[in-house]
Parts: sequence; C-alpha cells; structure tokens
Amino acid sequence: MPYFRNASILVSSIFLSSMIAYAQDESDGASEEVIEVDKENKQLNSRVSRLESRMDEQESDFWSYFGVGASIQYHLNNGAPRVKDALVDSNGIVRVNRESRANTGLLLEAHVLREEYCFFIRGCKGGPFVAATPGSDAIIDNLGVGYMVEVPGGEGFSMNLGLGVSVNPNSQELRGVLQPDQPLPADFDQSIGLTKETSRSQVMFVVSFSAN
Repeated sequence: MPYFRNASILVSSIFLSSMIAYAQDESDGASEEVIEVDKENKQLNSRVSRLESRMDEQESDFWSYFGVGASIQYHLNNGAPRVKDALVDSNGIVRVNRESRANTGLLLEAHVLREEYCFFIRGCKGGPFVAATPGSDAIIDNLGVGYMVEVPGGEGFSMNLGLGVSVNPNSQELRGVLQPDQPLPADFDQSIGLTKETSRSQVMFVVSFSAN
C-alpha cells in the first residue's frame, strides 16, 4: 500500500507541475500578445498623429491662397463715364443724375505668391492673382487679374497689395444718340431706356488680407 500511495503522490506532483508549467506558458504567451498589441497601438497612434498634422498643414496651405479686402477701380474707356441714373426732364433735356469713372468695393481674390515671382525686393513674395467684386444688381460686378506682392503682417496673416486690370460686364452708359444736358432726339423711343449695358475695362488697385 505505501508503494501505491507514493506512486499516487508522484503522479499528482507530476500532473500539478505540468499544469503550473502550462499556466506559466499561457501567461507568458498572453504577456507577449499584450506587448505586441500595445506596440501596434502606439504605431497606429503615431500614424494618426502624423496624418492629422499633415491635414492641418494642408488646410492652412489651402486658405493661404485666398484673400479678402477692398479695391479701387478706374475705368479706361474714353468717352462718357459710367451712368448710374439718367432721365428726361420736363423740358425734354437728357439729365444724368449719377455717374462715376471710379468705384470701390469689397473684393474676394485668389493668388499664388512665391519668392521666385517677386522681382523687386529680395525675400518678398509675389505672383498673379484673380479677383471678383460682388455687386448690388449682379452677383459679380467686376472680374480682374493682375500682379500682387505680399507685405508680411502679424502672426498668422499677411497684407497683400495688387495692381491689375478688371472688366465690368454690367456697366451702364447712355445710348449712342444721347448726350448729357442735350435735348432728347425727336425720333428716340424712350421705351427702350436711356441707358444700355456694356462692358468696361478698368485699372484695379487691391488691398487684401490672407492667412499665411
């Protein structure tokens, strides 16, 4: 009987040792898996951080191509200025109540400014721009193109100065047979209106602000 008891104890000890060894192996394997998962998570977080940083840089670069500001425009066409309001008075004389050769307004512009495009001052940035000014009677009152130079401003923005040529496709002027402060021709049909719509070219000076 002592023999069988000792054998039983020996078998139990061997079984217990095997179970302990198996548990340790499983624990070691789980630890290695945890370490591997943690490593992968760190790599993934690093990739996400780099992607977010790159997206922020791209968004900042995108807005740096656009500016908001004001413009002064003077029309180049010879002849009468742009007519804003005209009528025939009680004596049959054509009267122009409002006219202008220059106009100002808000402006939206897009530009490409590079150091290699600046030909005047070392280290400055310059380049082409396109611009549009909204109108009261039309969505777009003027369209223009020109050359622009960046003037560094405060942190995060810059001021830009531009000179170019614009076109006003909705300009109004007196019809060809009409003259200001002159009698209305007897054969003129007033139902067609005293003014006509025409395009006018203008010199454009721009001051805008943009992100950098």
